[in-house]
Amino acid sequence: MKDVLQVLEKANHTKGISFIKDYKKYLNKAFYEDNLSDALNHVLFAIDYRNNTFIHLGKNIEQIFGIEYQEMMDNGPQYIYNYFLEEDVKLLNSKTLKILIQIAKEQKDKDLEELKFAYNYRIKTPKGEVKCMLNRYTNIILGEEGFPLVIVGSMTDISEFCNNKELFCEVTRVREGRESERLFQAIFPIAKTANQYNLSKKEMEVLSMVVKGYISKEIADQTNRSVETIHSHRKNILKKMNCHNITEAAMIAKDNNWF
Repeated sequence: MKDVLQVLEKANHTKGISFIKDYKKYLNKAFYEDNLSDALNHVLFAIDYRNNTFIHLGKNIEQIFGIEYQEMMDNGPQYIYNYFLEEDVKLLNSKTLKILIQIAKEQKDKDLEELKFAYNYRIKTPKGEVKCMLNRYTNIILGEEGFPLVIVGSMTDISEFCNNKELFCEVTRVREGRESERLFQAIFPIAKTANQYNLSKKEMEVLSMVVKGYISKEIADQTNRSVETIHSHRKNILKKMNCHNITEAAMIAKDNNWF
């Protein structure tokens, strides 16, 4: 969290050196007042990192992210990192941001409007649901050393297509009348964590005992619960982890050092 905020805070005293054509229109809130934007399946945003505020934020953020619109507006763009899975924040700090900033620096003399930056990540909503999201944005004003000062983009729920095995970041050039050109892509393998499956404390206890080799009756005896209750926990574990059997779930837990 701290590293992300440090990057954003640098925008407060970073001079803009590259600008998108007609960039001033993107600084005007009225530019984003088309209500159609809130009917899309992604959240449109415009962020001014020079004062850490949203120029615009789609009000459908609550439907897609599960986070209240006013809560986000009051706390600023960096507030979203509170909902990132911990390992994804670490990746953003150590690799993703540095890569995208470096590429932006290298491409600062190109047409900013053509360059599309993207990365995915996972969040845990206030209701405990884990979602995989995609951020795709364009730098409107670029500062020294490649720091984004003003960006416009979208946040999209891609949970349906996310395999939870890897995260990525990429930069593409999109020019009218031409095919998109991928300038860069990095893929980061990620470990499976118990947090992403939203297992309850009791379900984790049962799974830990399965990993140790206990059968349902033994687990029931040691936890003072009925065998039926243990079977119910096992079914919930399989459903949440999308596993075919408890052995598969136990292998995931063991391979990723959950216990």
